[in-house]
Amino acid sequence: MSSSLSLTAKESFDNYLDYKDDISYEILQKGYDPKTTPKSHELSVIKELHVKNLINYDFYLKQRDIINLVHYDDNSIGCLEFFLYILFITLCISVIIFIWTYFPQVILFDILDKFDL
Repeated sequence: MSSSLSLTAKESFDNYLDYKDDISYEILQKGYDPKTTPKSHELSVIKELHVKNLINYDFYLKQRDIINLVHYDDNSIGCLEFFLYILFITLCISVIIFIWTYFPQVILFDILDKFDL
């Protein structure tokens, strides 16, 4: 195998496609931690490929940036869920206030109209 400095982009990409699954399997066999996120697993796979000189440094950096871009942070989902809960609670309170203020007037006017009061 040639050194990572002399690997071309095409060779790095071919090696990435050929060895990615094998390296991933090796990492999982070493010890799978249930707390491991897909992002951290893919980053460790790409790092291992670089350490074994199967991909060059430029390809490693590009793949690392792509992995960071594709995978979101877990905290951002929690924040999104929080805002959705706040929106839902606000909607429920608004509906209750609307029913509380509007419908008694309608019912009262209907009763008054029926009895011509």
